[in-house]
Amino acid sequence: MSILSNIGAALFFIAFILLILCIISFFKKNGKAKQYGRPTVILFMISIILITAGTTKSEHPVVEFFSTLSFILFIFFLVLAILSVIKKTGVAKKQFIITAVLFVIFVALLGISAPSSEKTTATSTKVASNNEEPKDSEQKKELEKKEADEKTQKQEDEKRLAEEQARKQEDEKRQADEQARKQQEEQKAQQAQTQPANGNTDSAYYKNCAAVRAAGKAPLHKGQPGYSSHLDRDGDGIACEK
Repeated sequence: MSILSNIGAALFFIAFILLILCIISFFKKNGKAKQYGRPTVILFMISIILITAGTTKSEHPVVEFFSTLSFILFIFFLVLAILSVIKKTGVAKKQFIITAVLFVIFVALLGISAPSSEKTTATSTKVASNNEEPKDSEQKKELEKKEADEKTQKQEDEKRLAEEQARKQEDEKRQADEQARKQQEEQKAQQAQTQPANGNTDSAYYKNCAAVRAAGKAPLHKGQPGYSSHLDRDGDGIACEK
């Protein structure tokens, strides 16, 4: 179709040049105006047909071509008929009949090539749906992006809560370890304080019962710290009872 448009444009340019030459010849009155005029009209008609056929998209290009041709011929013979009436050449009636026939043909072909209302409605609906598809696609992408952002935000919140929980557990564990360490140190300190006394008691030695009485430990029973057989003279298990 673009080739037809280019050819039509070239013929239109040539016809325009011939039109200029025709106008110049008309004013110079050298008798060449008619010679330039006929090819000018023909080239204009052909160029318009080609340009129209190349730029218009139709389901019936052949019918539309003849429709355009009949319309151009209708205009051409209408102008000739009017000029014949003015000049009184006697062929005006015949030209008007041809003009009427061309007009009827043009209307009939135009009705055939014109798209039906159902097709027009379907095309409009299709165009509207095609226009809505990008909008729906954009909305879908925005919705998916929003959901992805919300999911990412939720994951970040969960991760932050997990980190806070882990940090809290570490703090509690550290406090528990610190408390246990303090308790162990206190127990060790208490044991360190009691062990010397126990050690002194376990290793107590009394030379005689006078020393036992002086220490306030009399009488001593067997198994008690400081008990010794030399203090229990009667061997009854009680030393320094008297």
